[in-house]
Amino acid sequence: MDSTNNLKELYEDKDGLRKEEVAALSGPNEFAEFYTRLKGIKDFYRRLPNEVRSGDFGIYCGKC
Repeated sequence: MDSTNNLKELYEDKDGLRKEEVAALSGPNEFAEFYTRLKGIKDFYRRLPNEVRSGDFGIYCGKC
């Protein structure tokens, strides 16, 4: 049930972050935004190749 509650909170979007995220990726510079984010992800894993990203909403951890 914990996962269900987490998903419900995400869909409610009380802090407005989801709406901002969708707006950033669907605006006039969507490709630039996408590739900027992709570059950040690639740089992260280039610096920390053994790091694992957990499925828990973007929380990075060593061995999840």
